[in-house]
Amino acid sequence: MANVYKMILDEADRRQITYASNYFPYYISSMGCHVFNMNNRKKEIYTEGNIIPNTRLHILMVAFPGFGKTFFLKQFLDDDRYSMLRKTSIKGEFKSGKMTEAGFVGSFAKNAEGVVTEKHGLCHPTKDGESILGVEEFSAVTNSLKQDYNVGLDTAILTALDSGRVGKDMADGNISYHTDLTLWAGVQPARYDLSSGFSRRFIFMTFYPTIKDIELYRDKRRRAKGIKTDYTALKNIRLAIGQRKKEIEENLTHITFSQEFYSHLNTFDHMHYDDELCERLALGYWLMRSEHIQDQLYIRLDDELKRLLNQLKVYEQTVRNTGPTTIIEKLISSEEKIQKGTVINYASRLGLGLNQIQGALNNLSVKKKIKKGDGEYEILIEKST
Repeated sequence: MANVYKMILDEADRRQITYASNYFPYYISSMGCHVFNMNNRKKEIYTEGNIIPNTRLHILMVAFPGFGKTFFLKQFLDDDRYSMLRKTSIKGEFKSGKMTEAGFVGSFAKNAEGVVTEKHGLCHPTKDGESILGVEEFSAVTNSLKQDYNVGLDTAILTALDSGRVGKDMADGNISYHTDLTLWAGVQPARYDLSSGFSRRFIFMTFYPTIKDIELYRDKRRRAKGIKTDYTALKNIRLAIGQRKKEIEENLTHITFSQEFYSHLNTFDHMHYDDELCERLALGYWLMRSEHIQDQLYIRLDDELKRLLNQLKVYEQTVRNTGPTTIIEKLISSEEKIQKGTVINYASRLGLGLNQIQGALNNLSVKKKIKKGDGEYEILIEKST
C-alpha cells in the first residue's frame, strides 16, 4: 500500500522544487485520470446519462519564461535518469520546441512522384496516443485562446482533447482514429479568451511572481545545486505508480461523489459544465492519494482537495484578468515600499514595455492600491501569501 501523491510531493521537496505543493498535485491527479479513462472505456465503471465520459485531465500552465513550465514537465516526463513517470507502466513523453496542429493530429504528405502518405501525429495510437505528453510550447493552443485570433482551433484537436475521437477530412485523404493522449502544456501570459469551448478542455495553472517569489526562486536554485537523483526513492515511486495503475485496472468497479463535495462546488457559482474538471481533479486526487484502491472509491472533500479546488478557481480568475496591471500588482504585492526603477527592472525582465509598466502604475494609483512618494511607491495592496 502506498500514498503515491505524498511520495511524489516528498521527492519534490527533497529536490528543492519551488512551490511544488501548489502545482504538482494537479499533475499527479492527471496521472490517475489518465489511467482511469482508458480503463473506464473498456469496463464502463463510471457513466453520465448512459454515456461513458472522457475523464482525462489536460493541463495548461501559464507562466513567464523561467518560472516552471518546462522544469515541471521535465520532473515527470523528460529523462529516464530522474523523471518520475519514466520507466513506469504509464507512458510519458516530453517534446521540446513548438508543437503545431499538424504535428499533434497528423497530416498527409506528397512526394515528388505524387505519392501521398499519411504522417501520423503525436496523438495517433502508433505514436503517443496512450501517453501523457508534455509540450513546451503548443502554438496552436496559444493562438486559439487569444481573443484577437480570428481562426478557430482545428476541430480535430478539440475532439482529440475532448472525446478522444479524431477525424479530419483533407484534400489528400481522411484521418480517423481514437486517442487516449493526455496533454500537459505550457503557454506564456497573454489575454486569453476563456469563453470558448476550447478552454473547457483544460485546467489552468498560473504563476505570476511577486518580488519575494523571485528571491525565493533564486535561493532555491542555489540550494538545489549538488542534489543528485535518489535512485532508491525514484525506484519506489515508479513501483508505486505501476502498482496503483494495476489496482485501478483490476480492482475498481464503482465511484461515488459525496454530497459534501458538490456542496463545495456550489459555492463557486460556476456553470454546470465547470463541474466536470472539478470532478476529474477530485477523481484523480483520490486515485493517487488513497493508500490502496479497492472496488469502491468514495470521492469525499478533505482539506487538501478543498485547497486544490479553491486554488484552481484563483488560477482561472488570474488567466481571465491577465494584463499589465494584473502582472504589476502581483509583482509588487509582497513589498511595503518600492522604487520605481525596481518595478521597471523586474517588469521589463518579464517582458513588459515601459508604456505598459507606466500605464499599470497609473491604474494602480487611481485604484488607490499604491501611493506615489518621492521616487518610490507605498504599496497599499493586501499582502500576497
